[in-house]
Amino acid sequence: MNLRARPHRHIVSHGETALVVDAAGEIRPEEDLGLFVRGTRMLSAYAWRAGGRRLVPVSLSAARQDQWHGYYLVPAHGDDEGDPRAGAAKQGIEVLIARIVGEGLHEDVCITNHAGHAVSFVLELRAAADFLGQDEAGNVSPGRGRTTCVTADTADQVDRRWRYRARRTDPRDGRVRRVEMDLRLQVDRQAEPGKSADEAQHIRFRVALPPRGQWRSCLVWSVERDGRELNAPPCPRRATPALEERQEPAWLRASLAVSDARAGCRAAYVDVVGLLGRAQRDLRALRMPRLDDGDAWTVGAGVPAYLATFGRDILTTGWQSAMLGDELMRGGLAEMARTQGRCRDDWRDESPGRMLHEARSEPAACLNERPTARYYGSLTSSSLFPFVVGQLWQWTGDTARVQAFVEAAVRALRWLDEEAMQVPGPFYAVRTRSSQGLDNQTWKDSSESVVDLGGRIVEQPVATCEEQAIVYIAKRDFADVLDAVGRHDDAATLRRQAEALKRRFNERFWVEETGFLAMALDARGRRIASIGSNALRCLASGIVEPGIAKCIADRAFAPDMFSGWGVRTLSSDHPAYNPHGYHVGTVWPVEHGPFALGLRRYGFAEQCQQLCLAQFQLADLCEGQRMPECVTGHARDAMHPFPAIYAAANAPQAWSASTPVVLLQALLGLRADAPRDTLWLDPCLPEWLPELRLQRLRVGGASLDIDFFRDDAGATQFNVTRSDERLVVRRGVPDAP
Repeated sequence: MNLRARPHRHIVSHGETALVVDAAGEIRPEEDLGLFVRGTRMLSAYAWRAGGRRLVPVSLSAARQDQWHGYYLVPAHGDDEGDPRAGAAKQGIEVLIARIVGEGLHEDVCITNHAGHAVSFVLELRAAADFLGQDEAGNVSPGRGRTTCVTADTADQVDRRWRYRARRTDPRDGRVRRVEMDLRLQVDRQAEPGKSADEAQHIRFRVALPPRGQWRSCLVWSVERDGRELNAPPCPRRATPALEERQEPAWLRASLAVSDARAGCRAAYVDVVGLLGRAQRDLRALRMPRLDDGDAWTVGAGVPAYLATFGRDILTTGWQSAMLGDELMRGGLAEMARTQGRCRDDWRDESPGRMLHEARSEPAACLNERPTARYYGSLTSSSLFPFVVGQLWQWTGDTARVQAFVEAAVRALRWLDEEAMQVPGPFYAVRTRSSQGLDNQTWKDSSESVVDLGGRIVEQPVATCEEQAIVYIAKRDFADVLDAVGRHDDAATLRRQAEALKRRFNERFWVEETGFLAMALDARGRRIASIGSNALRCLASGIVEPGIAKCIADRAFAPDMFSGWGVRTLSSDHPAYNPHGYHVGTVWPVEHGPFALGLRRYGFAEQCQQLCLAQFQLADLCEGQRMPECVTGHARDAMHPFPAIYAAANAPQAWSASTPVVLLQALLGLRADAPRDTLWLDPCLPEWLPELRLQRLRVGGASLDIDFFRDDAGATQFNVTRSDERLVVRRGVPDAP
């Protein structure tokens, strides 16, 4: 089995750029294909022709996340009625196309004549640019702006430029907003002259080759936005520091390394070592270089649709990947603090202190046709921010590093308490104020995700159980940070508020009839007793009273909830269940990190092992062990030997890539306590993972190596093979629920 998201597409990416082509390696404007740079489709058509005929694709594949290669053959004459592949192979005129993406595209074309005679033909590139937003590609053009193609060819090279200019007077404030984008093509060969101005987008080359002869050309597509040229990708045939960093990023050499404890030993059922390596490579591939802050950096949410700043995604990815290093936490926190809400703007759902939901830069956002240039419609991001500041403190113990984010976290919590307690209790919930805002602003932010027992969508605002849990752990953990910076009274206030929320939560959300937590409370405070994955996420925070935790864990592993690959977002017995529905039956890897931590928190080690095995086996089914955004909720049985990947799934997806890291952390019972120079371990390796080695694990200023292994009695032992005298390693659990 070899599952791949969007299997009818070839997709490569780097940073905020994605190249999406069809099965033949081409771009057609009527589909959601293209070269997308910062959310804008720069190339809307792209195809090579030889003698006016389509090339014959032979083998096409990504060679790396940012590189794509395709072997083609020139079609043979007279093969219109037979199989064109056989005739083209016999003729033997090969076209090799190699592409590498950055904030643009570099393409090398090499034609080799393997025929025993000279050949001559016209090679033609058909290209176009429409500058649509990514979600507009393949739909009817909105008709904004004007695109022109300008030819500036010289005697020895092609030089074409597609220019896009758009302006709009905003009816809300009267401001005139402009967008200027240029896409430039430079080719190191002379093209044949076009017959008309319309043919500027059809570039023709005369190819004449003797037997065994070669024809090569290099095409560089570069992008300018508002007069500034973006960073074009490096040439893959020239050794440069930029190319070296892509091939072997320095972060990978410095971050955590996971390997087998003994040479030649492999896990019995799953390749955890390979899975962690894939996670690290995918996270680095999603890095957005323009948001780098020294050695700190952050990621786009997912390829191809979400290569932009999404608050919940970058914060979740940061804390879930903390075992690899703190760089993603610091980079994500810095960007969120920089974009924090400063004023009240209903169009953007912005308020002072509120944390960003998303920031996009396609034309519709830049012209303010949509509020997404800077949109704040999320409840979750404002509670995740102080929680992640607390996680940064636990992993680094560095007062100076967390001090930079303290005021932003205080403002976020103030917004939550003053504006986001909109359900009686009071409990945390919020509704949009924008005509184009997200209706549902909770963790599962699709409009259909909160449904009552009859399958009806619940009207907003709704207070979902997991949102209360995230606020609880945010206040509890951030209180430790406030103590560290000398704000003891404020810390004590947060702890009192957290405990009061916990009491209210357990009184109002527990449903005796179902033996489970309510999914949510509606706007009048009534329980929505539908069974979904929301409740299991609450275990990770510790908000659940120990006496009911076992009921929640057992119910989550019942057949209607546990598919065999993971926990469904909604019970398969619910009338709204749809195994393909975005939040009403699918299985999301990102939810399983908190699930696993919660199971360990309450002492359910066997269920944690079962959950981790299911997720690791799911990754093993996927191409390159890449965790997709989500998969269908079909039960794992003889008729369903594998789940379907969600039809519009993104892969790599940042928070899915970070999930294996936090699953492993749960199995190891690993808890950093850098402020006290302590690392806590409570490992429970299962039979299918008998041993493991961690190297370069960073806690505070220390770095250490640890071997974990199961002894003859099945208990997990560990040896610290490289240590730092500044850090004490202890076995046990630092605090109870």
